[in-house]
Amino acid sequence: MKVKVYSQLFKLVLVLLGLTGSVMKWTGIFSNATINEIWVALSFAYGIGLGTIDLNITRDSFKGV
Repeated sequence: MKVKVYSQLFKLVLVLLGLTGSVMKWTGIFSNATINEIWVALSFAYGIGLGTIDLNITRDSFKGV
């Protein structure tokens, strides 16, 4: 698989985790968490995990690889 495919899969997984966390909040399983905390944590994971991946994709496209 190419790095672009990994990036898209990771983005999909993060969105699914966010939606799952939101549903768990609404059903009372995550009673102490807020929706904002759930999505901020996922945004942090997105920034760390995909910042480098997307930077490498952009760099490769400029190089023409």
